[in-house]
Amino acid sequence: MHEIMDETGYYICVGVVVYKWKGIPTNLEPQKCAELKWFDINNLPDNIMPSTKHTISLFKNKQFN
Repeated sequence: MHEIMDETGYYICVGVVVYKWKGIPTNLEPQKCAELKWFDINNLPDNIMPSTKHTISLFKNKQFN
């Protein structure tokens, strides 16, 4: 999905479903992101982007094509 932020640009939000993971996630942009954490999909923090909340809602309601 995409979200128009203003007349100068927009964000694109991509959701990816991962069934197996091996390795340690690494924050390669610490100037933009303070930390990385895993969260239960039913117990997410309140301070996530609205577009991310929407994408997760689509996944939980099986509305991805």
